[in-house]
Amino acid sequence: MKNTYRKYRFILLFILLASLIAGCSPNKVGKLVGVEFTMGLNDIADGVVDKANFGGIVIVELDDGTKVKALWDKSLGDQVTGGMKLEIAPTDDPNFWKVIKIVEAP
Repeated sequence: MKNTYRKYRFILLFILLASLIAGCSPNKVGKLVGVEFTMGLNDIADGVVDKANFGGIVIVELDDGTKVKALWDKSLGDQVTGGMKLEIAPTDDPNFWKVIKIVEAP
């Protein structure tokens, strides 16, 4: 009887610990509001953008209005649409997050 109690106590402790870890995730969800891209100097001079290159950085607005830069993961595809809900995670660089998942596409 004592071993059964210990076994259940251990399982309960494990479930509680797993829930706490999952609940403390530093990931955030926000809306895609912009992208960074590059273009040639000729495009600036003539006022017509012939070819813009997506630089792999998106601007994500969080629920509190904060805007952060996030690195786009190429495995998510190459179609980015304004208003997408994205899950982002912190990186070692405090200036950048990384997109880990498309939560919802408009």
